Amino acid sequence: MRLVSRELNKCLDATPNAPMNFGLLFNKYLVYNEQTIEPIVKQNRSPLIGQYQQGKKQAGEILRQRHIQQHGYCKAMGQAGYQTVIFHARLESAFVSGLGMDHPTETGLVLDHLSGLPYIPAPSQKGVLRFSHIITTLKDDNGNWRDLAELQQQGIIHDNEWQEDDGSITLYGATDPQNARAGRLIVLDAYPLAPPVLCQEVMTPHFGDYYKGKRGPTEDQSPNPIKFLAVKAGSEFVFRFLLKGSEATPLIPRLERTVQQALEQEGLGAKTALGMGRFTILRQTEAPQVEAWCKEDEEKKTPWLRAIGMLNKLDTDWGQLEQTMGNEVVKQFLSRQNVAGIVKEKGEEIRKARPKKWADKRDEMMSQWLAPSGMAWSKMTEKAEPQKQQTTSLPKNDTLLATIEKLDAYKQFKQSAIKINKLDQACATALKKKFSTWKLKKSKAKTEQKAWNQLTKRIKNLS
Repeated sequence: MRLVSRELNKCLDATPNAPMNFGLLFNKYLVYNEQTIEPIVKQNRSPLIGQYQQGKKQAGEILRQRHIQQHGYCKAMGQAGYQTVIFHARLESAFVSGLGMDHPTETGLVLDHLSGLPYIPAPSQKGVLRFSHIITTLKDDNGNWRDLAELQQQGIIHDNEWQEDDGSITLYGATDPQNARAGRLIVLDAYPLAPPVLCQEVMTPHFGDYYKGKRGPTEDQSPNPIKFLAVKAGSEFVFRFLLKGSEATPLIPRLERTVQQALEQEGLGAKTALGMGRFTILRQTEAPQVEAWCKEDEEKKTPWLRAIGMLNKLDTDWGQLEQTMGNEVVKQFLSRQNVAGIVKEKGEEIRKARPKKWADKRDEMMSQWLAPSGMAWSKMTEKAEPQKQQTTSLPKNDTLLATIEKLDAYKQFKQSAIKINKLDQACATALKKKFSTWKLKKSKAKTEQKAWNQLTKRIKNLS
């Protein structure tokens, strides 16, 4: 019997071996004993572990997307000015979180809603980090406890109580009504790199009546073994943190020591006093698997980037370009202008570097290859020759034409014997341009200034 609707119960019975979100199964779809009205798996969690295995493949794809999303989020926030701190760690002992949650089996388990897989929520991480921050202030750089007198002298300990420092307030914020503020540290949920293996652990309370409030913790009370699900050692997790603002940047080394203390010494989750939830830090960077996933995902969304990467690696060698243009990876993006643009640019570089070796056959090949993208390829023989600078349109007058030719030939004003008052408008305009070339407009020489005034007057009269 399941405590669900009749229709849903029929669907679940019809597909008993179908993959399912383990979170729904564990929290909503447990099978109950009709006589005792208790879950059948209360005394034995092994069937749950088997059902968990059935949905690991589908859950693994959701998990992969979660890592890609978090990686992209950290990258975007980094461009916005945030500092990113990432730890890749391996679980060295069993991990469990959520034992105190209300659950029909008496012991719960924190599971991701979408994938149904165990994960480490950000709030539980932050609590351990804040505690570990206190521990690191009481230890030196080598991990040894500092002298109490020294701590009291520095104001870290006062009246046998730890005094919250500015670094703690900056990272984790303050709840004091007089000085309330948000912390600069942003903690993201930590997810395993692959669906973790679940195992069955046992805890044995010895004083059941005492815990129920009936009487004291006497030795005549019977132990009560309770089984619960946990994540088996060996799973790898990625922990991601963001720091906001320049004032938090100097605290990055302190945060790194705090994370190391939390993961390796304090432990995460429940039962840490028994050694559960301990990690070993593998690297302080993104996990290689996540980087590979992000690259694959980017190539799926923008497959032409692979072709662009191949083209950008080429030297100014026609043989390499010709071979790459014939590659199937590159050819499938003939119509994309960003790919075709690089091909055209490479072709122009090669032709410019070795013009004597360039042949018409290469022009034809480039033209055909660029055609689907709408880009044109101009042959060397089709290049327009540079146009000669025209001073002005001249009338068909041999005398005036000779005057203009003299103006083009002369480099200094004193070398030209030109009667300004006899010039027509075309020649006067040409001479004005020549004056500008000679930089006579601002000249203080009397002769040149007089000529400039005459020319200005002549042009005004002709207008």
